Amino acid sequence: MPGGGLVRITSGYGIMQVGTGLILPALLLYWHQGRHFLLPTAGALISAVSVAALVTLLVIGQVLDRVGTRPVLVLSQCLGALGIMGFVWAPGLTGTLLAAVLYGVSAIASWTALATALALAGGDSRMFGVNYLVGNLGLGIGSVLGGIALRAPLADSFPPLAGIAAALYLINAGVVATGRSPAPGPNPPGSSTIRGERAPRIGSHRVLLEITVINFLLVLAAWGQLTSGWPIWIAGPLHLPPNIASWAFSANCLVIAALQWPLVGLLTRISQPRAAAAGAVLFAAATAGILWARQTGPVPALALVFLSAGVLGVGEALLSPTLPVLVNRIAPAAQKGRYTAMFNLSWPLGNILGPALSSWTLARGYGQELWAGAILLCLLAAAACLHLEPNRLSRRGCLD
Repeated sequence: MPGGGLVRITSGYGIMQVGTGLILPALLLYWHQGRHFLLPTAGALISAVSVAALVTLLVIGQVLDRVGTRPVLVLSQCLGALGIMGFVWAPGLTGTLLAAVLYGVSAIASWTALATALALAGGDSRMFGVNYLVGNLGLGIGSVLGGIALRAPLADSFPPLAGIAAALYLINAGVVATGRSPAPGPNPPGSSTIRGERAPRIGSHRVLLEITVINFLLVLAAWGQLTSGWPIWIAGPLHLPPNIASWAFSANCLVIAALQWPLVGLLTRISQPRAAAAGAVLFAAATAGILWARQTGPVPALALVFLSAGVLGVGEALLSPTLPVLVNRIAPAAQKGRYTAMFNLSWPLGNILGPALSSWTLARGYGQELWAGAILLCLLAAAACLHLEPNRLSRRGCLD
C-alpha cells in the first residue's frame, strides 16, 4: 500500500470501526428496549441515518475533489462522536433524530473520503481488500467486546459502550489530523487520464449506474439487514437472546478478516464481475439460512444464525474488492471523488429502505415474505453482475 499517509488513514479507520462494532449490532434494539421507542420508530431512526447520508452524498464528491480527503476525514470523525453520544443522551425523539442525522453525515463522509484516498493512490483490488480487512477486523473486535458487555437491561449496559465508541472516533480524528495526506499513485488500467478528454456526465454513465444499482440491491436485501432485520428476527421469531445478534455480527466480521487476504489473491485470477456474482449468490444463501432457522429448534437455529453470518462474510469478502474497483477503473482522474460518491449513493438508499421495510414487515409477522423477497433480489443482483463481464465493458471503453 503506497504512502505512509494512506497506511495511517487505514489504521485510523480500523480504530474507528472498533467503536462502530461496539454499538451498531445492538443500536436498533437499544432504541426499542432501552429508550422505549416503538419498533417502527427505531427502524425509522436507522433510516434517518441513511437519509442524512444520502443528502450528504449530493455534495461530498465535489468537496473531496476540491479540499482533499484529510480535512473531511477529521471533521467527519468529530461529527460521528457527537452523534454517538446523542444516541444515548440526546433528549427525546427529536434529539435522537438530530444525533442520527449527525452520525449519517459522519459515516458517509468518512467512508467516501477513505474510498477516494484509496482511488487517488491508484487503488486496486489488493488495496481495497486490505482496507476492508482492517475495517472488518475492527468491527469484529468491537462487536465481540460489545457482545461480552451487553446485558439486559440494555438501558444500563449500552451507554458505556457508546461513550467508548465516541472516544475511539475522536482518537481516529487525531490519528488522521497528525499525519500527512496520502500521495497520489498511478491510475488503474482503463481509467480516464488524457488531458482535455471529455468525461461522460456522471448521471448518464451507464456502467456506473449499473454497478450502483447492483450494490443498492445487495445493501437493501442483505448487507443492511445484518444490523436491522437480523437483530429483530433473532430476538423475536427465533427466540434467542438479544446479544446473539452482536455475536453473529462478530462472526461475520471475523470471517471477512480471515478470508479477505487469500481471496484478494484469488481475485487476480478471475474476473471481477464473476467474483461479484458469486458474492451475491452467497448473500442469497445466507438469507436462506436465516429463513430456515425459523423452522428449527433453538440449538439448530443458533447454529444456522452463525453459519449464515459466516456465509454472508464470505460473500462480502468477494464483493468488497470488486464493485468499488470497477468504479475506480471507469472514473476520470479528476473526478474520483464524484464517481465514488455516486456509487456510494447505493448505501444510504439501501439502508433507508432496508431497516424501514424489515421493521415494518417483521412487526406485522411477514418475516418469511421479507426473507424470500431478499433472496430473489440477491439472485437478481448476481445476474446483473454477470452482465458486467469484461468483454462487454471493453466494448464500452471502460476497461482494457
